[in-house]
Amino acid sequence: MIVTCKDQTDSIFSSSNYWSSGENSNNNAWNVNLNNGNVNNNNKNNNNYVRLAFAFCV
Repeated sequence: MIVTCKDQTDSIFSSSNYWSSGENSNNNAWNVNLNNGNVNNNNKNNNNYVRLAFAFCV
């Protein structure tokens, strides 16, 4: 999906947990809840969303 910056809204992301790039331990990684902003560690075997970390504005 291509979204221009002026068209981008939070509605294109699920209000759920997204993985960060950081590890908490060998078995856990950090995630961010986009609904409330909470940051937690989560077992790497759990299913969380991922998202692109940069955007191109046209």
